[in-house]
Amino acid sequence: MPNVSGSYHSPELQNLALLVRLRWLAISGQALAILITHFVLKIPMPLVNMLAILSFLAGINLVAHERSKRRVQIGGSLLTLEIMVDVLALTLLLYLSGGATNPFTSLFILQDIIAIVLLPPLAAGLVIGSTMLAGLALLRFGRPLNLPHRAAAGPGFDDLFLVGTYLSFVICALLSAWFIMGIRANLNRRDAELARAQSQIDAEAAILRMGLLASTAAHDLGTPLTNLAVILDDWADLGLPAPEETRRQIELMQEAVQTCRASISGMLQAAGAARLDEAAPQDVASFVAQVVARWQSGRVTVEIADQRSRPCRIVADVLLSKALGNLLDNSAEAGADAIRIEIVNAGLRVQIAVCDNGPGFPAGLLATGPALFQSGNPVPSLGPSRGLGLFLVQSVLRRMDGDLRLSNLESGGARAALYLPYIG
Repeated sequence: MPNVSGSYHSPELQNLALLVRLRWLAISGQALAILITHFVLKIPMPLVNMLAILSFLAGINLVAHERSKRRVQIGGSLLTLEIMVDVLALTLLLYLSGGATNPFTSLFILQDIIAIVLLPPLAAGLVIGSTMLAGLALLRFGRPLNLPHRAAAGPGFDDLFLVGTYLSFVICALLSAWFIMGIRANLNRRDAELARAQSQIDAEAAILRMGLLASTAAHDLGTPLTNLAVILDDWADLGLPAPEETRRQIELMQEAVQTCRASISGMLQAAGAARLDEAAPQDVASFVAQVVARWQSGRVTVEIADQRSRPCRIVADVLLSKALGNLLDNSAEAGADAIRIEIVNAGLRVQIAVCDNGPGFPAGLLATGPALFQSGNPVPSLGPSRGLGLFLVQSVLRRMDGDLRLSNLESGGARAALYLPYIG
C-alpha cells in the first residue's frame, strides 16, 4: 500500500502525491512492455516516438512531484489537467501500437476510476467522456500492429492477444487496488486528524464552560458573601448586638447562605447541561428578557428595546445566557447604573447590543479586541478584574458562528454588540 506522508496538509496535495506515485509505476510498466514487445517478442514498435511520449510524461510527473513537495494549495482543476495528460499519453501510445486492436486499451478504465475517486462529478464526467472518445477514435485510427498468434490452435498462452488482454486485466486490478488503498489511507489519516481536532474542541469547550461559570460565580456569590463578611466583622469588632438585632442579622446571614447554595446548585446544573447540542430555538427578545430577569440588580436599571423589523429566533443555550450575563456584570462593575439592550436585525444575523452609561472601554482594548487576561474595566478602583470576561464572551460567540464588536458611545459609555445567526 502506498505511504503518502502525513505532512501534506490538504487532501488535494495528498491525492496529487498518490497520483505521482501511480504515474511512476505506469511509466515504468509501459516502458518495460514496449521494450519486451520490441526486443523479446520481435514485434516492431516505433520506439523513438513511444519513448518520447513516456519521457514527456516523466517530465510532467517531475513537475507534479516538486509541486506536491512545496505544499502549495492546488485546486481540482489541476488534478483534472494531470489526469487528462495521462489520458492523452495513453491514447498516443495505443495509436502507435495497434489502436483498438491493442489488448491494453482497457487501461482507460483505470483513468476513469482515478477520475471518479479524485475529481468532482463534472470533472470526472469530462475525463470519462474523453476516454470514451479516445477509444472510439482508436477504432478507426491506429498504426497496424501484427501480433503473431495461432488462432487455429484455439485459446492458449501462444495467443499473444489473449495473453495481453489478461495482463491488461491484471494491471488494471492491481493498480486500482493500490490506488484505492492509498486513498483509503489518506481518508483514515484525515479522519484521525478530525478526531484529534474534535477532541481539542471539546476540551476547549469544557474550559470555556468552566471559565464562564467561574466568572458568573464572582457576581452571584459576591454580594451575599460580602454581607456575611460585614456582619461577622462587626461582631468581631463591636461584639454581639441586642438580641432582637442579632436575630435579624442571623436571618440575613441565613438568607445569604441560602443564596450561595442556590447559586452553586444552579452552576452545577448548568455545568452538566451547557452543551450546544442541548440548546433550543428561542425568540431573541424572550431570551434576553429571561437573562435580564435572572440577572436583575437592584442598583442598575436595565431597559430592553426590541427594534427588530421582523421576528427571529436564535439557538439559545446556557453558555450564551452566561455570556450575556457576563456583559451585564461588566457594565455594573465598571460603575454604570443604567443599561439599555437593543435588539435589531442585521442582515442574516440578529444584533444584541448592550449599551451602558459607564466610563466606556479603554482605548487599548478597542484597538486590539478582547484578549486573555486583558481587562475591559477602565477604572480599576471600581473592582478587581481578571481580564477573562470579554475573552470568554467572544469565545462563546465564535463557537456559535457569531461575533462580538466593542465600541464607545458618543454620549459616553460602552457598547458591546453580539451578532448571532438566526434560524427564522
